[in-house]
Amino acid sequence: MHLLMPLPIKRVLAIIILSVINHSFGLAQAGTTRKITAGEIIQKALDNEGGDAKLDSITAVEFISQIVTAKGDTLSYAVKRKGFDKYYISVLSAAYENSTTIYNKGKATIVKNEQSKNINDVLILEDLKLQSYISINYGYKKMGYKLERLDDQKFKNFDCYVVMAESGLDKRQLNYYDKKTGDLIMCIYPNGNKSVFIDFYEAKGVRCPSAILMVDTANDITKSRLTKIDYDENLDDNWFTLPAEGHYVAPDIFKEGTYKYINSNTGVTMTRTKDSQVEIDGNSKHLFKISWISDNDYLLYGDASNPPEVKKNGYLHVRIITWSGNKYYCHYQTENGIGGTCAFEKIK
Repeated sequence: MHLLMPLPIKRVLAIIILSVINHSFGLAQAGTTRKITAGEIIQKALDNEGGDAKLDSITAVEFISQIVTAKGDTLSYAVKRKGFDKYYISVLSAAYENSTTIYNKGKATIVKNEQSKNINDVLILEDLKLQSYISINYGYKKMGYKLERLDDQKFKNFDCYVVMAESGLDKRQLNYYDKKTGDLIMCIYPNGNKSVFIDFYEAKGVRCPSAILMVDTANDITKSRLTKIDYDENLDDNWFTLPAEGHYVAPDIFKEGTYKYINSNTGVTMTRTKDSQVEIDGNSKHLFKISWISDNDYLLYGDASNPPEVKKNGYLHVRIITWSGNKYYCHYQTENGIGGTCAFEKIK
């Protein structure tokens, strides 16, 4: 597991942002050489990310990101990938509609609050398949995207190769690559939204974006900062269980009982009643008040027995994402916007 401390923006891309805010499909700078092919540009980016063999060896990974919207609201994003055909993304916040999208081998479901709906749009399914790869460039290659090199684009601080990636269903996406580093520094999507990759982080030989600016068609900018990477070879398949369509609420059995963590915090148990929770870790005991705000969501409030970091972060918002038998899987966010995921097994 790799926890990332808040990072300063190392690569100042204000010039790029201002330059590309009105950039759209088809605009390019003429008079460029075409000595390097689109495939070679993608391969250079892949090599810079760690290479095909390394990317192929990462079969399961979790990313936790903190999102700050243009309005200043803070959200937590949890992303999990497994086996290049499973993808999960959960969005949790106090001010926005909570949602979870799960893709599993060609099928997908989206859950918003307490309603589950199947995803049948083939373009969305194709994009979710692309997202199941840890690297979008690797996804282009493995999914056989048609790659076309367009004219280069030169900004004040960056000179970029431009590649159009076209899916098997004719969905097109513009990609800008820094000529010096090979990094993918910007994508422009078919709907006109843009992602600008402004910093990168390397763990286990794989380099991935750690800070992203997302610019919508109204030119509002949302900031994304990676806070944790976990390469988990034992990632539980239950995270990718597709719920049935319709009303989606967790069973009442999880509102009380004794639990242990799954694949984390070995030896720690917790006992929950209707309005309280006690967590025991060896000789340490931490008391919480619990308040259920929906069938799938509860808040935990610490007291004087909690360590300083718990009290500093205030309440903990926990959302049950999925469940199987006596196990449940959840996404949490602290009052000050720190997010993560965990899973529990009811033992009595």
